[in-house]
Amino acid sequence: MKIAIDVAGFSPAESDRFRRAMGTWRSSREMEKLHRQFVEGCLRQPGMTEPVAEELFRQVAAFASFGFAKSHAAAFARTAYESAFLKLFYPAQFLVGLINAQPMGFYPVEVLANDAKRHGVAVLPVDVNASAYRTVTEWVGINGLLPDGAGIDRRPEPVRSPACVMPSPGARRRWAAESATGWGVRLGLGLVKGIGDEQAERLDAELARGPYRSLAEVVERTALGEEVVERLIRAGALDSLGAPRRQLLWQLREVMGATRGRMDGRALRASARASKRAAGRPMDLRLPPTD
Repeated sequence: MKIAIDVAGFSPAESDRFRRAMGTWRSSREMEKLHRQFVEGCLRQPGMTEPVAEELFRQVAAFASFGFAKSHAAAFARTAYESAFLKLFYPAQFLVGLINAQPMGFYPVEVLANDAKRHGVAVLPVDVNASAYRTVTEWVGINGLLPDGAGIDRRPEPVRSPACVMPSPGARRRWAAESATGWGVRLGLGLVKGIGDEQAERLDAELARGPYRSLAEVVERTALGEEVVERLIRAGALDSLGAPRRQLLWQLREVMGATRGRMDGRALRASARASKRAAGRPMDLRLPPTD
């Protein structure tokens, strides 16, 4: 593209068309359409002769035969090298980057997380009292012991096999920053089906506001729908409340009704008569759920 602009006088848009012609399946036919324009543009340069212009076009056209594949090979080689380096020396940070870049079209999140576990990375579960909307790194220490309330009992042991490369202590000291070790990965609330970008700001604000102490608080502060809260319970995201999941699931319908002005999980329909609407409505009562 730079040769087309600087030598042949192409505009940036024309040079892009020139580039696309080089990358198409019938590149020779497309390139021939631009042959005359290229040569005539080159001849406007001081000291340029037609044989030199023709030779320049011939070399550029020949590049079309392999340049597209070569450029992709070079780009993928660099990406593979950099990715391998990050995965080896910054595995937790690399996993966070991959998860937050989803959907990527290669491996689903569970495959990436399980691979990180095989490399000794502690992947901490979704927790309403610890997880932000996005997946983040979380300090778990460097002595192998996880802090209380981390969500898992212990960090995984790295798999020792030829298929699972682990850096030596010497290599880690040489290539990785001191601050690279001691981190786990806390999965984000955004991984739960039904929670999207529109809830991100509210969820992060409520996390900063303070811990949730009950199911009713979760329902009221997050404003999430009943199905989404049920998914959070089943995923273990409310385990930090200290109640069994079965108990939380059993209470959910009543909690939603008490918190959102409903009875038995069904929204109360307003009566058509103003006199009945004026009466004390259960919708206005915010009663704590029973045990």
